[in-house]
Amino acid sequence: MTKPAYAKWAGPALVLVANLVMLLWFWGRAPDPVIDFGREIYMPWRITEGQHLYRDFTYFNGPFSPYFNALVFKIFGVSLSTLTITNLVLAMGMTALLYRMLLEIGDRWSATIALALMPFVFTFGQLNYVANFNWITPYSHDLTHGILLSIGMIGALWMLSRRRNMGWSILAGALLGLVFLTKAEVFLAALLAAIGGMIVVLRSDADHKRRWLTSVLFLIAAIVPPIIAFVLLRSFLPTHEVVLALEGSWRWLGNRELLDNPYFKLINGTDHLAANIGTTLLWAGVYCVIAAVIAAIAQMLPPARRTRLIISISSALAVVVGFWFIWMKIQWPNFIRPVQLFMAGGGIALIVLIVRRWHDREAIARLALPFMLVIFAGALLGKILWNVRAVHYGFALSLLATLLTINAVVYWSVRIVKARGGSPEFVRAIWIALILVAIGQHFLVDFVYLKKKQYVVSAGGDAFLADIRGKMLNDASEFLLEHTQPNQTLVAMPEGFLLNYLTRRVNPTIYHQFTLPNLIMYGEDNIVANLKAHPPDVIALVHVDNIEYGKRFFGRDYGQEIWDWVSVNYEPMTKPNGETALFGYPPFVNEKNGVLLVQRKQSRR
Repeated sequence: MTKPAYAKWAGPALVLVANLVMLLWFWGRAPDPVIDFGREIYMPWRITEGQHLYRDFTYFNGPFSPYFNALVFKIFGVSLSTLTITNLVLAMGMTALLYRMLLEIGDRWSATIALALMPFVFTFGQLNYVANFNWITPYSHDLTHGILLSIGMIGALWMLSRRRNMGWSILAGALLGLVFLTKAEVFLAALLAAIGGMIVVLRSDADHKRRWLTSVLFLIAAIVPPIIAFVLLRSFLPTHEVVLALEGSWRWLGNRELLDNPYFKLINGTDHLAANIGTTLLWAGVYCVIAAVIAAIAQMLPPARRTRLIISISSALAVVVGFWFIWMKIQWPNFIRPVQLFMAGGGIALIVLIVRRWHDREAIARLALPFMLVIFAGALLGKILWNVRAVHYGFALSLLATLLTINAVVYWSVRIVKARGGSPEFVRAIWIALILVAIGQHFLVDFVYLKKKQYVVSAGGDAFLADIRGKMLNDASEFLLEHTQPNQTLVAMPEGFLLNYLTRRVNPTIYHQFTLPNLIMYGEDNIVANLKAHPPDVIALVHVDNIEYGKRFFGRDYGQEIWDWVSVNYEPMTKPNGETALFGYPPFVNEKNGVLLVQRKQSRR
């Protein structure tokens, strides 16, 4: 039976509505006022003013994202709105491309069900107190841009497997080269996907000469972006510093002090490895049982379509209502824990299929897209391997694996049940109900955090709502705008770099964060020496509790050398009424937030 024309657009329309719902609720309630995001907007702004990465400020990733955002600022103007709108456009473009890919390896139902979850959990979600783990105001544009470029590369290789146009090979190689200029772990995942994809794509092509040309063009295109970056960076950096810049975070991958830090062990799940493996296996078992029960019930339903629909809808409603009473007892942060197991299983299954169909070029070509997606999604999980969650880095690293798992489970469970004469309506209805439960729970978490955004930070194109920390940062910003000159300099410690951007006050040093990882990477002695050589006029001491690093407070538990230098050379600023320029509570004392402004002592100027 021919499906009505509107059926083609029903899925994309539902995904669009889901994104609009979260967009309307989320918009203007990010970024985080203190943590990380200041770097993401300050550096592109300063690049538009003539400064450069690696020369005027340190940077531990590739150069693509700051210069891309600077280009956007040059074209559309410097503002937070410019950056967030750009990121929204990129995120929606990625959503559209992912829908097309999931549709290719699944169907409209499976693609729609998977992508309906995406805006609530990944694109716009705020699942903890830090408002930067989303695709609109990400803590690292290198991560989001790298994943976007990688998905584009996979799409180009997919098109190459279908159309044999050399332009797709060139595009895929160029995109891989750009990924190299973002973030190390993303490039590694993209490289593995490219290798796997090229093996399958080349095998599916019977033309020997075209295979060689495809390979050569891909490799040439892949090295062009790094070469261009090298030449451009060499215009203001010596050669050895350019090499270090392009090396990015690779140089710290083997740093034992970083790897042994409690924070990175927590992220990877190696802090309690046995327990985390057990949790992963438990959730995998739960999903297998759920899938088996759904399939068994679907096989038992009567053949009449109307009866099946009534039972399916009633059962789905019962599932939603039932979870309403027990959802508080479920550890929802763990709900995507076993996706790495599904990626491993999917990868093995695809390798077996490729080997078995090695001489069937058309069949091999059809396997190129899922093979690349599974490799890339699985490799991205390496950083969070035994602690896979949607929260924190998972907003980006677990996104693709989650979508692929949902798409595959829904699509194949329906196909298997249908092939055995069961009810596909029942299978779809229950999976829809379970996804709706997950959406509802995550929306509630989003609601809890987003409703705390009661305070307006800045104005105009830079305005956004934030929690109480935003009020303190905004009060400090207004004070600095009124009581300092535009040419005076400012450093925020250990975080709070957004204050520099909001006040348009330049950081005279090459360092922008003074958290424990940064002290490990760059050396506290080097940082103190740079502060002495380029002392700022004002320092903002911004409260941050870094308990996740195993050392809570700056100046007390870490950064003592920097703190001692500040204590000797700086004194508190005062308000017109004679009070200390303290906004909120004294920083680095307890869990209460605050910002203290100190200025260079007169005798030190």
